[in-house]
Amino acid sequence: MISLKHQDTILNLFWKSLHVLGKQGITFVSFILCANLLSPHEFGVYNYVFSIILVLILFGDFGISSATAKFVAEYQVTDQDLLKRVPFNALLILLATTSIAALILLVFGGQLLGENFHYVLYILPIIFFAPLTAVFDGIYMGLSRFKELAIISFFTGISTVLILYIAITSFGLVGALATQTFFYLALSILLMIRFGKFSLRYDGFLIRTIGHYSLIIGVAVIGFILFTRVDAIFLGYYGYIQEVGYFEIINKILIISMLPFGIVAQVIAPVITKYYSQNNITQVLSKFKRYLLFSVLASSVLTLIIFVSKDLIISRFFAEYYNDNLMWMFTLLLIAHFTQMITGVFSVGFVTATGHARFTMHFLLFFGILHLLLNFVLIELFGYMGIIYSVIITKVIADVSYLLIYYLLLHKQVK
Repeated sequence: MISLKHQDTILNLFWKSLHVLGKQGITFVSFILCANLLSPHEFGVYNYVFSIILVLILFGDFGISSATAKFVAEYQVTDQDLLKRVPFNALLILLATTSIAALILLVFGGQLLGENFHYVLYILPIIFFAPLTAVFDGIYMGLSRFKELAIISFFTGISTVLILYIAITSFGLVGALATQTFFYLALSILLMIRFGKFSLRYDGFLIRTIGHYSLIIGVAVIGFILFTRVDAIFLGYYGYIQEVGYFEIINKILIISMLPFGIVAQVIAPVITKYYSQNNITQVLSKFKRYLLFSVLASSVLTLIIFVSKDLIISRFFAEYYNDNLMWMFTLLLIAHFTQMITGVFSVGFVTATGHARFTMHFLLFFGILHLLLNFVLIELFGYMGIIYSVIITKVIADVSYLLIYYLLLHKQVK
């Protein structure tokens, strides 16, 4: 018989999976539609514009969603009064950070996008609404309201795909961008309505607490941006517009294969936070070892499956882009993706959940800067393939080091 605790975990995994299908899975379906309905040049522009927007979304969130999820899970156990005031005060911080992100885009976007800058107007609201949905994701997950989150995300996503097809066939690239704005706007409204009433009381303590922890995660986000999101921007800035499309096709497929690890991480994070809050470090370390074994085995299987099926996937869903250059890029990036899948559970599921966001911050900043410098050097030496070499070098070294150092930190606390 499955224990009640394990039944809850399995149900949470199911609902979290449906939530991801509704948000990330539908995003991937939308991506396939764009790839097949837009011209290769328009598709490259779409990905270049969206890459810049995604960087600003990460900056706008600045760790607020992760910090909110942590404190919601913590205060649910320790302080119900503070818990009621978390959403409003988290949103106040979010309003400030997203406003700064939007201002940065309006001031400097023209220098990066040039003649494509006008497309930004159709997607600008995402800078606020995407982080807003992330904050409510964190709140719902911290409260273990996985079912409601899943249903809202799934049906909003399905509706968006239908609208996207009509929008692209009618308005082309503009329709593709505007539909993304609709998705995040609709999702934000529905999540807020379903959540119900929450306290509108300003709380300086919560602003400082969430803000301080968010700042630590946010600085780590800057490192994350340098580490993962600048590659498409580099390619676009250096004139490799078509290669931006290639890179993002591969990236989206690999992100989909990462989703199971992210789902597990978000489901176990409240549990790990609970153990750590109770100073049960031995149990946290035991869970770490179990999930490390799971990650290595699952990553090995998934890497093999992707390698064997990659030609079929590209030729079936992205036939216009099926060529030797893309397939060679795909093969090489699988090296880095293998180690990324292994670490996929641990950043949110363990490191952030146990309050070690400062460790992630220093780590990502160091490797993010290293990756940025390598991009500058290797793109000059090897063209667009230099970006691929930079990804492999920095990510493999970073992923292995990340797990080893965090394990040693936990092991030291046990002693």
